[in-house]
Amino acid sequence: MRRSSSLVAFLLVVFYLFLAGVFLPGEATAAGPEEQETADPWLTDEAAAVLYRPVDTRKDDLGPETRTIRVLVHYGRTEFFVANGRPFGVECESFIEYEKFVNRSIRKRKPKISITFIPVRFEDLIPYLLEGKGDVAAGLITVTEEREQKVAFTEPYVENVSEVLVAHAGARIPKSLEELSGRTVHVLRGSSFSHHLHLLNERLAASHRSPVNIVEMPASTNADDILEMVNAGIFELTFVDDFVAELWQHVLPDITVVKEVMLHKGGTIAWAVRKDNPEFQKSLNAFVDYGKRHLKKKIAEVTKRYFKDVKLLKNPLQQELFGRVKELSPHFKTAGSNNKFDWLMVMAQGYQESELNQNRKSPRGALGVMQLLPSTAKSIGFSDIRTARNNIAAGVAYLDWIRKNYFNEPDIPAEARVDFSLAAYNAGPLRIQSLRHEAKKRGLNPNLWFNNVERVVLDKIGEEPVRYVSNINRYYIAYRMSHEIEKGKEHSQ
Repeated sequence: MRRSSSLVAFLLVVFYLFLAGVFLPGEATAAGPEEQETADPWLTDEAAAVLYRPVDTRKDDLGPETRTIRVLVHYGRTEFFVANGRPFGVECESFIEYEKFVNRSIRKRKPKISITFIPVRFEDLIPYLLEGKGDVAAGLITVTEEREQKVAFTEPYVENVSEVLVAHAGARIPKSLEELSGRTVHVLRGSSFSHHLHLLNERLAASHRSPVNIVEMPASTNADDILEMVNAGIFELTFVDDFVAELWQHVLPDITVVKEVMLHKGGTIAWAVRKDNPEFQKSLNAFVDYGKRHLKKKIAEVTKRYFKDVKLLKNPLQQELFGRVKELSPHFKTAGSNNKFDWLMVMAQGYQESELNQNRKSPRGALGVMQLLPSTAKSIGFSDIRTARNNIAAGVAYLDWIRKNYFNEPDIPAEARVDFSLAAYNAGPLRIQSLRHEAKKRGLNPNLWFNNVERVVLDKIGEEPVRYVSNINRYYIAYRMSHEIEKGKEHSQ
């Protein structure tokens, strides 16, 4: 497989370390992250500049008067994110290196060019670029004919991209696309993977074979989520781009990348610029070429300085937990009904808190399934939370109390109220409420958690509350799908 080897290797190593949560400053707690003792020498003041919304519109090409290059980035924990005031991610590290590269030819006493990152939704990358709200779009973008009609792409830094099968290590591994007949595959809704699987089903039908059961995940889910659920054994099979699969197999121990089972092959990944910016395109192409020869040392530095243990998603459906689920389900159903929560959602929270273990006790004295402090329980009318029934009732009542007292504004959608309440259960309602105000100042939507307030929480508090809400939503998906399967079995009997 031919690729721009050294640059790609650098990007892949950085990417894989970010998937593992490596560059995060450490486990955050409700009391907030500790201050960092030393600054990361990779990050200059100029490189650390982040704008949370485009503030000007211009379409100038790279030239002698250029002082700032605005990089439109897709906000996510792989491509780009901000933690404790510092930007991280594969595209961030790439353009920090580019900043050094582009400034090499500028004399010492002349003003340097600085990089400014502008995080946007993936679907806004190219439209904002064309509108002049940024100078380059960077989001691990696949080059397609449709996109090439709108923008100019740099030389690819990942070539010959294939859509490959990824399976749970304990699953029966198909050896060909035809052996997917009758199997269930989870993929992103509206993705190229889904499109190619439907084409496969047409071929299977022509040969009188059973179709693939294609399960398209909600738009709020991403490939990272699905891969983690495959690793946990919640799902068995999915498809992702091969270079992403290569990264994840170093991070997730229980996935198997089946390279010989490909839905599509021959794709490329590149950065996008406007067609009337040839000098900028030429500069980026030179950087891609430079990367082939000069980034091997940086790979070693990244690996040595940042490698840490991986935090893994667990499987809430594993066999040894079935007894707990069966025993506790009635309590979650009652508590959910009494407080107007989906009982599967609060059971997912219980799994995140304690793995549904009533005997769990935290160092701070939090008890039981919902890991609630006795003092907190008493403040809302529960004097004894030593039984699973009372513990669950108190925990869900407290979650409802948070929702009613802090996140009950009419402008907050119902689902977002649940997300905010979960975050506040973990990090404290006053902290989350104050960061909603901060999100508004940054041009983000203070009434939405995902891709909005969660960005600021990651920046100001750390990973813990963000991962807490994310994990609960993933466990909820697992419980919901399992529950629907069981209901289907009951109806068929």
